[in-house]
Amino acid sequence: MPFISRRLRAALLATASATLVAATLPSPEPLGIGDRLFPYLGNPGYDVLSYDISFTYDGRNTEPLDAVTTIEARTTEPLERVNLDFARGKVSAVEVNGLTSDFATTREDLVVQAPTAIPAGVPLRITVRHTSDPNGSRAEGGWLRTSDGLAMANQADAAHRVFPGNDHPADKAYFTFRITAPEKLTAVANGLPVSTQRRGATTTWTYRTEHPMATELAQVSIGTSAIVHRTGPHGLPLRDVVPAADRARLEPWLKKTPDQMAWMERQVGRYPFETYGLLVADTSTGFELETQTLSLFERPLFTEPGYPEWYVDSVMVHELAHQWFGNSVSPQSWSDLWLNEGHASWYEARYAEEHADQPLERRMRQAYTRSDAWRAAGGPRHIRTPRSRATRSVCSGRWCTTAVRSSSTPCGRRSARRRSTGWNGPGCGATRTSPRRRRTSPASPPTSRAATWVRSSRRGCMARRHRRCPGTRTGAARSPRPDEPGAGGAGSGGRRR
Repeated sequence: MPFISRRLRAALLATASATLVAATLPSPEPLGIGDRLFPYLGNPGYDVLSYDISFTYDGRNTEPLDAVTTIEARTTEPLERVNLDFARGKVSAVEVNGLTSDFATTREDLVVQAPTAIPAGVPLRITVRHTSDPNGSRAEGGWLRTSDGLAMANQADAAHRVFPGNDHPADKAYFTFRITAPEKLTAVANGLPVSTQRRGATTTWTYRTEHPMATELAQVSIGTSAIVHRTGPHGLPLRDVVPAADRARLEPWLKKTPDQMAWMERQVGRYPFETYGLLVADTSTGFELETQTLSLFERPLFTEPGYPEWYVDSVMVHELAHQWFGNSVSPQSWSDLWLNEGHASWYEARYAEEHADQPLERRMRQAYTRSDAWRAAGGPRHIRTPRSRATRSVCSGRWCTTAVRSSSTPCGRRSARRRSTGWNGPGCGATRTSPRRRRTSPASPPTSRAATWVRSSRRGCMARRHRRCPGTRTGAARSPRPDEPGAGGAGSGGRRR
């Protein structure tokens, strides 16, 4: 037998061991937590406690941003691999608990090979160095390009197209954002500002949330923006982020927020978060979005003359109401997203009735007369029989919101959901899995918006009508903190938007 040096023998043994391990491990595959609408969204085996996400933006909203995402989690079962939801970016390196780790991508999952087996119930720290690409179909969500920069529109299943994570509302976590941008720009994110550091021609803005948040509610805005500060009820700090050139023009709308919040607090109790404000993005979207503590609005809603004042006011209240219903209390499963929208639409309609003499009953009746046309345009694709339906109701006062769920046919495809209006596809019931609130022609705002209702003949209640259901994934559970609103109650399971 030829002589083999000690160094060569060690190298051969290491190679053989790696080959043996690779042979015993299955190929990387996408995982999910079993959400009926989004089967591959979310990941088992760990509970995320916090995200620390750094973005570096060079001033061009067509170029990928350099990013570093650090995830602090705790394992809930033994793991040899860790799956993260991630797409639309290139990964350059991954560390698990400080050790460099191998990784692979499959579909929209980033599969990380742990350096050693990780037992259940221990801390887990994952650092991913990656890019975050704003180029992609607007219909798929994620980064939203504006005339002066970027914003986010991640609902329902698009946060993982911006950063890696456990992209399901059942797993809420705390967030820290660090955004580095050219000094002439302003960066804002969810939560409260922590620091602003200027280095040469760039500025790094740091924001942190004080309450757990679902990934789909994350918001980062970069642009030539003005930040407008004011005070809300109980001394709550309010801040609006608007195009700098439109600050004076938008002030008549922005100054309404304190009174609207006081009205909401009289209906449902104290505001649940550390701050609130409007992010007015200089772009046309056709929807608004209740990102936590900083709701996204498109500029034309406030600048186009076709929208009556009462209508815009009611849309503002709708997104504000979501801070309670959808953000503070979120869906454990995306199939229950209608609960978010039912409550937000209820308070939207009530505000319009109390402040602008827009009768709720007339809104309901107008919606009912148009329901057949909406259903034909947006689904369902077949007539459900009573035997195939199960109905649940949530009542408020003399009205009820009713969800009718079919157990047979799967949902419609996600690509069809964003701008269609109507009942969800078969298998979705009355759940609204589409993230954004669609706004149609202002000719008849009370009934053409997603804020209209349809009568359910089986129960005699009012079922809220929304656009078509996507082929999406469902929610997970979050990490509760003892002092957060709803801890130990509905909020500790998961919330919806």
